[in-house]
Amino acid sequence: MMTSDSKRENDPDSTSVDETLARERNMFRTLIDNLPDYIYAKDAQSRFTLNNLAHLQELGAKSSQDAAGKTDYDFFPKNLADQYFADEQEVIRSGKPLVDREESAVNMQGKKQWILTTKVPLRDDSGTVVGIVGMSRDITPLKEAEMALERQVQMQSLVANISSRFIDVPLSEIDGVIHDSLGAIGEYAGVDRSYVLLFHKNGTLVDEKYEWCAPGVACQIQHRQGIEVEKEFPWFTDQVSKLGVFSVSSVAELPAEAEREKVLFQDQGVQSILVVPMSSEGALIGYLGFDMVGSTREWNDKVKEVLESTGRILVHTLSRKMHMEALDYERSFMDALMGNLPDAVYFKDLESRFLRISEALVAKHELKSSAEAEGKSDFDFFTEEHARKAYEDEQEIIRTGKLLVAVIEKETWPDRSPTWVSTTKMPFRNSQGKTIGTFGISRDVTEQKHMEEALAEHAALLEKVNAELEVRNQELDEFSYVASHDLQEPLRKLTAFSDILREDLQQGNEQEVEHDIEVLSSAAQRMQTLVQALLALSRSGRQSMTIETLALDQVIDLALDALELRIEEEQAQIKRVPMPQLDGDKTLLTQLFQNLIGNALKFHGDAPPRIDLSAEKRADGSWLFGVRDNGIGLKQEYAEQIFSAFKRLHRRTAYEGTGIGLAICRKIVERHGGQIWVESEPGQGAHFQFTLSASPEEHGTSG
Repeated sequence: MMTSDSKRENDPDSTSVDETLARERNMFRTLIDNLPDYIYAKDAQSRFTLNNLAHLQELGAKSSQDAAGKTDYDFFPKNLADQYFADEQEVIRSGKPLVDREESAVNMQGKKQWILTTKVPLRDDSGTVVGIVGMSRDITPLKEAEMALERQVQMQSLVANISSRFIDVPLSEIDGVIHDSLGAIGEYAGVDRSYVLLFHKNGTLVDEKYEWCAPGVACQIQHRQGIEVEKEFPWFTDQVSKLGVFSVSSVAELPAEAEREKVLFQDQGVQSILVVPMSSEGALIGYLGFDMVGSTREWNDKVKEVLESTGRILVHTLSRKMHMEALDYERSFMDALMGNLPDAVYFKDLESRFLRISEALVAKHELKSSAEAEGKSDFDFFTEEHARKAYEDEQEIIRTGKLLVAVIEKETWPDRSPTWVSTTKMPFRNSQGKTIGTFGISRDVTEQKHMEEALAEHAALLEKVNAELEVRNQELDEFSYVASHDLQEPLRKLTAFSDILREDLQQGNEQEVEHDIEVLSSAAQRMQTLVQALLALSRSGRQSMTIETLALDQVIDLALDALELRIEEEQAQIKRVPMPQLDGDKTLLTQLFQNLIGNALKFHGDAPPRIDLSAEKRADGSWLFGVRDNGIGLKQEYAEQIFSAFKRLHRRTAYEGTGIGLAICRKIVERHGGQIWVESEPGQGAHFQFTLSASPEEHGTSG
C-alpha cells in the first residue's frame, strides 16, 4: 500500500504546492526581518504571536521565543502598555484599523522616541478578527529634522529682519536698532543677557557698548566700562585671543586658573556664558556675549544644528523590502503590509520584471492592482532614460551583490512632471542564499527637493536684492557728488556778488548796483533750475508707476503737443511710423519721448531739424525704438557719459539746459525693463535707441 508520504512524493502538484508555500514563506521572512520598521502580530488577548528582528531588538528580546505569548506589560511602562492594549482591543472590537498615529514614547534604553504606528485587524479564513497586525516606524530623526527646519526658518527670518532694519537707518537710530537686534537674538537664543563689548583703540581696555536684558534681569553695562581685560580677565583674554566661539556651561566649574573670572562672573550673577569673538582683518575688536543668570546651560551651535537637521530631512531614507504572499496567516500579514506601507516597495526577477509591488506603487503607476504590474518592467512606466538607468543598476546588484543605499533619483515620466525618490535596492535571495532578483524601496522626496529649490531661489533673490541695493547706493553717491559740484557755481556767484553789491551800495554806485542785482538774480534762477532738475531726476526713479496698456501714438502726440512752439520755431520736420500698444506708465513714457525729441530740436546744425521716429518688434517680444536726427552729433567716446546727471558736452552759453534730460530718459527706460544707448559721429546727427519690455518689472510700485 502506498503511504501518504510516498503519494506526495509521486504527486507533482503536491510538490509544487510545497515549493510555492516555501517560497512564499521565504519571501515573507525575508521582508519582515529586513525591514527597519517594527513589525508584529498579536492574538485577541494582545499577546505577541510574531515579531520581526527589528521589533525583537527594540523589546530587548533575544529570540521570538522570548517574546511569544507575552504582552506589552512585560516590556513597557504600565501607562504605555495600557494605551497600547486599549488601542488594540478597539481595533479587534470594531474591525477598524488604527492608521498613522504619531506617538511619543520612551524606549528600553530610556531615550524619548517619536513613533508612527498603524494597527490593522487580523482575520481568519472566515473573516473573523483573531488579532491585530502592527507596524511601528521610528520617525524620531524626521521629527527632530522637522523641528530643526522650523528653527532654521525662524533663524533665517530673524537674520533677514535684522539685516533689513539696518538698511538706510539714520545715524541717530543705529544704537536703538542694535539694541533691538540684541533683544531679538537674545529671545531667539533663550538667554538672560546679550551684549556687545568693544576694545579701545589701544587694544587693552574694553567697554560694553550695547546690552539687552530679559525682564527681571539686572543689566551690567554700567559695571563693564574701561575694563583692562588682560589684567582683570587673564584666562578669558587667552580664550578670546584664539578667535573661536567658546562657552562655559557652568561658571562654578571653571578651572583653577580662571578663579579671578569665576569671582567676577558670580558677582554679576552669571552662571553660564557663550562668547562669539569679533575680528576685523585678523585683529580682535570685541565680542558678542550671551549670559545665563537663572541657570547653567549646555551650549550648542544653533546654526550648525539647523543646517544638519535640514540635511537629514533631505537625505532621510528608510530601507524596506517588498513583501509577498505567504501562508494564510502570513499572507494576511503580508497584504496588510503591502497595502499600508506609504513607500513604493517592489520585488523583481533576474530580468528586472516586477514580481509584486505595494499598493503605494500601484497608485503611483495608476494601476488597478499589483497584478497589472507582474511581468512588466520600468520600461512600461518610465521614460527610456530613467528605465535604462534603473535596469543597469539592478543588473549590477544581481551581478555583484552590492547594495544601492539611499540614492536620490530623478524619475522621468512620458506623460507627467518628474518626481524625486530616495531609493534603496538590494539582492533578493532565496532560502539557499541564491540571488533570484532584486528588492527595492523608493520613498518620494519630491516635496523636499522642491523645498531645497525654493531655498536656493530665495538665496538667489536675496543676492539680487543686495546687488540692486549696492547699485543704488553707488548711484546715490555719484548723484550727491555731481549735484553738490554743480550747485557750488551759483552759490559762489551769489556769495561773491553779495559782497560786491554791499560795496556798491555803500559807494552809491546805482549803475553797478543794478548790474549786481541782475547777476544775483541770474545766479538764483540758475540755482532754482538746478534744484528743479534734481527733483525731476529724483522723481523719475522714485515715483509710483501706474501700469496700463498704452497706444504709443497717443503718447507721442502728447510729447509733440508740449514741444509744438519749439517745433514751429525751428521749422522741424518729424517723420514717424505707426507705433505699437504696450504696457507702461503714460506720464513717464510721454516725458521720455519729449526729452529725446526736445534733445534733437536743441542740438541741430545750420539746417532745420529732421527727426525720424521708428519702432521694431524683436524676437523676444520686446520693442526697439529709435529717435534719429540730423543734428551736430557727438563723438562715440562720450556715448555713455551723456546719460549721467549734469554731464554736458557744451557750455551753457552755447546750449541751454541742466544736463539731466538724458539721465531721466535712462531712469524711465530702465524702470520699464529696457536699455538705452546712442550711436553718433560729429556732424552726422545722433541715433538714440531704446528697448521697452512687453511687461515692465515694476507694476505700480514705488521705484
